[in-house]
Amino acid sequence: MKNGLAIVTFALALCAASACSVVGTPKDPVPTVKVPGTEPGTALVVVLPGFIYDADDLRDEGVADAIHRGWPAADVMLVGATYPYYRTGTLVPQLHENVITPARAQGYREIWLAGGSMGGMGVLLYEWAHPGELTGLVLMSPFLGSDDLLDDIREVGLAHWQPGPLAPQMDGDNYELHVWNMIRGWRQHPERARRAWLVCGTEDRLFADAQLLAPEIPPEQYLPGPGGHNWEYWLPAAEDTFRRIAGRRRG
Repeated sequence: MKNGLAIVTFALALCAASACSVVGTPKDPVPTVKVPGTEPGTALVVVLPGFIYDADDLRDEGVADAIHRGWPAADVMLVGATYPYYRTGTLVPQLHENVITPARAQGYREIWLAGGSMGGMGVLLYEWAHPGELTGLVLMSPFLGSDDLLDDIREVGLAHWQPGPLAPQMDGDNYELHVWNMIRGWRQHPERARRAWLVCGTEDRLFADAQLLAPEIPPEQYLPGPGGHNWEYWLPAAEDTFRRIAGRRRG
């Protein structure tokens, strides 16, 4: 993505719930914090932060602990993919080259990508660039685009919505259109939709947006619950989601 009006809208929307401070630099490899599970090297959960957080914040808030309460065997990789990586268009290349590709080389049989708020959009951006390559996607209270775009989709329904002519290259002016065009395409590729899980609190300011996405994934993988856009909701929701994922694997 390049800098532009859509990027400003992106930032403002993500800042709406809290005071903003931008940390991190896209010039260096994206920082990571790895927290091993009980069966290292079998499955990896890669976690992207929200707008004002980095990898250390995710660790300090207990994200890896919550995931391990649900899925003790999985390794967890907390990624410091802060806003500058989105602003400069380096998020997806950084993830692919410095996180996902090395994980595959290490022999992980499963790689899951999870993200909350801005990180949820990051998950979708990676999926757009590398469709169907990851084992699964976990979207927690994801930022899904500007109000104007989402209202347009609601008005006609996603099945009838048309993004208009799209340049093949994603940038700051069209990333929302590309992402929703990809989501619409899941109806022709249901195996991709079956990899997605969606979590959002019913008091979250993004709940209505999550409901717009929910019909595009299996109903048993949409997990709303009481809560807002905060850790009090996200941590138990992460635990529950990954417990369900681990249980399905055993089944």
